[in-house]
Amino acid sequence: RHIVAGGWSRKVLVWKDTRSVPGGVPDDPDRELAGHAEDITAVSFGSPNLLATGGYDGVVLLWNLDSGVVRHSLAAPAAATPREDEARRVGQRAVWRLLFLGQRSQTLCACGADG
Repeated sequence: RHIVAGGWSRKVLVWKDTRSVPGGVPDDPDRELAGHAEDITAVSFGSPNLLATGGYDGVVLLWNLDSGVVRHSLAAPAAATPREDEARRVGQRAVWRLLFLGQRSQTLCACGADG
């Protein structure tokens, strides 16, 4: 069991869930995972050790939570032309929500401002 947070630091912070141990969860995280180019806006846990994170960069990273390694990187397809792609505002690329369907499912849904 883990406690996971992400945000403006562009890093995923991971603590082991030690709430049942005297002293509780330590202040400093056990692990910091870096990989996003912009702020992290969404986090979802997939059992047993899969973590998905999304951010303003429009990228979804799938992490192995045990090793801290990125297993896959997913991004929306580029626009038809480089000029159209550049014109996309950050808010249009952002990943706002992530959800694994089912308790042991590896089906991931992601949504953002562009639909």
